[in-house]
Amino acid sequence: RSTNPLRKLEPMGFDPAWFSGVVTSGEVTHQMLASRGDKKELAGTSGAASDGEEDDSDDEFWASLGKKCLHFTWSTRGPIPLDGLNLETVTDPDEADFLLAHGTEAVNGAGTTDEQRAQGAVDTSLDAMRELLKRAAARNLPFIVANPDVVTVGGDAGLLPMPGTLAKWYAEMVTTDGAVRLMGKPDRIIYDRVLEMTGTGDTEDTKYSPEDVVAVGDSLEHDVAGANDAGVDSVFVCGGIHAKELGMRRVASAAEVGDGSGVAPPDKGKILEAAEEHDCEPDYAVPVFVW
Repeated sequence: RSTNPLRKLEPMGFDPAWFSGVVTSGEVTHQMLASRGDKKELAGTSGAASDGEEDDSDDEFWASLGKKCLHFTWSTRGPIPLDGLNLETVTDPDEADFLLAHGTEAVNGAGTTDEQRAQGAVDTSLDAMRELLKRAAARNLPFIVANPDVVTVGGDAGLLPMPGTLAKWYAEMVTTDGAVRLMGKPDRIIYDRVLEMTGTGDTEDTKYSPEDVVAVGDSLEHDVAGANDAGVDSVFVCGGIHAKELGMRRVASAAEVGDGSGVAPPDKGKILEAAEEHDCEPDYAVPVFVW
């Protein structure tokens, strides 16, 4: 969950020794599910909490989840391990206590072990997932979204749907406030964890302040909006998921990008227009990110 990203970065020229660590939405989700119901472990770990009353409310949310979940997951990207979380996966929304999303390709099989789940996992279309969401929304089930990205760049395949797409659909269906929990950007929980890990939190004990931090990403809705909310500067990478709307040609590989000098930046007006549409404000913008 947090080790894989470092392995993927090394072939790109990033030395793992340069990093203080890695915080992923999947890791945060795992930690919260593993410690649900333990108020001592949960206190102060949610980005949504800012005082004692909200901490208590958040503790109660996690403690009340139950153990039966309908799990949206991956098939081509490999299974998501759930062993050790005291969860029982089910395939019928009427039997579930809550929903959990790591992927958008399959519904995990029913069971209490990863081996059982793998045997029953079924590739599932987005339309079929939408129908499952409708049935879950009729019961106002909580929905934990381990990866809130709406889309991701899939090379020649174009933009691919991510769990954030399911979250958007469900938010329009459900009638209970707070039913959808985003465990990554743009929610503050991921930024607070990074600031804490790197010693840049807003406390007297930290060496640096949030003003010394910059967030880099290609999603206005997630990377830039989340950075705005967390009070850190942001660098918007234009040539990612927003390339088409900015009038750019999306590059398919790092080899094609080269040193970046051949990638023309988009019109500044288009950047500002797109940012306004997503209600955010990047501090800087670059056509591509080259290290």
